[in-house]
Amino acid sequence: MQQEIERTVLPNGLTVITERMDRLRSVSTGIWIKSGSRHEPMEQSGISHFIEHMLFKGTSRRTPQEIAYETDALGGHLDAFTSHEMAAYSIKILDEHLPRGFDLITDLVTGPIFSEKEFEKEREVIVEEIKMMEDTPDDLAAETFFNGLWPDSRLGRSVSGTAESLAGLRPDDLRVYWQSVYAPGDIVIAAAGNLRHQQMVELAEKYFGAHQGNGYRPVDTRPQAIPTVTIRPKDHLEQVQIILGAECPSLLSPKHYAVGIMATILGGGVSSRLFLTVREEHGLAYAIEASPVLFSDTGVFAIHAATSPEKVTPLLEITMAEIRRMKGEPPSQEELDRTKELAKASMVLGMESSSARMSNLARQEILFGRQVPWEEVLDQIHRVTAGEVQQVAQEIFRPEAMALTEVGAVENIRHDRSILAC
Repeated sequence: MQQEIERTVLPNGLTVITERMDRLRSVSTGIWIKSGSRHEPMEQSGISHFIEHMLFKGTSRRTPQEIAYETDALGGHLDAFTSHEMAAYSIKILDEHLPRGFDLITDLVTGPIFSEKEFEKEREVIVEEIKMMEDTPDDLAAETFFNGLWPDSRLGRSVSGTAESLAGLRPDDLRVYWQSVYAPGDIVIAAAGNLRHQQMVELAEKYFGAHQGNGYRPVDTRPQAIPTVTIRPKDHLEQVQIILGAECPSLLSPKHYAVGIMATILGGGVSSRLFLTVREEHGLAYAIEASPVLFSDTGVFAIHAATSPEKVTPLLEITMAEIRRMKGEPPSQEELDRTKELAKASMVLGMESSSARMSNLARQEILFGRQVPWEEVLDQIHRVTAGEVQQVAQEIFRPEAMALTEVGAVENIRHDRSILAC
């Protein structure tokens, strides 16, 4: 898989990285910020996400309606997100519209006006977004799990903040934080598709060349996990949402390849151990999955399922039995080989669009500081041994490290740490 990747760093520190895919007619380009919710002051929880919303609410050159109309006129797809460790603004368009599309997303990032009127409306929109999460069982379970595991860390907080933290923000707070964070030294411009690298460099110089400064990112230390059993009543729900997990190696750890293989073996598909035992053999849940959630300095290995209240205990008992089995004996060579092929196919198939390739460029630049060639990733997957999978299982699944969250009709459920014996 030959990749035509080029990288340029402008004198002001802004990074431009592109991948040419000349068989396509599309281009995906994005402006990525090396800062997310874990870099916010604790008292301003949710400010990064709030800024993301406000950048679509008018600039010095465009009204909110003009932003929407121009996106449709380009036939493009405009998107944005804020996560714990970064934020991004991107657009996917026909290659002929690249200059106009880049002008649009650049205007959002460099020219917001943070009007008082739009600020108050958007704060209410975000509060409704938070309430929507409260009414979405799996989202609520995830937020509860992470808050319980890392109660004193920014990683344990919702990216959206809380109604209380948002109430304390003012337009000037957003403006000051935006000015300090959205600076060239902490911006990556990524693009993939039918383009020329020099074209993207020229566009970056045109719109950002006069800007100076490095972004403000307070150092966030690795969070201290406090594994807990959290039972949260939501009596109107028919099912109980269950998340079971523990801290695991970070994305930057070489062990994360073995962690990924273990996740696929345990709960990564219809041939996974948990799917076959929990669903196919015992009929305890419609679906059960295992996946690592990885950050730059830590991670969480999480197992998620939903089931009726009376089935929660047997589901947990079977899941813990599979965890003990994973710790007690390495997977067979046949199981390991099958899992590796699934992991390779998932990676390759997930990179067959310009938007996925653009996102991959930016994430690797931000998290690794370099582009990790596909051949290197595939080689690392190939090198994972059955013994390494068993070893990471033993390191992760320790009784004192296990955390459990249950959300739903839990009035008759009485679980303590004894059920997490592994």
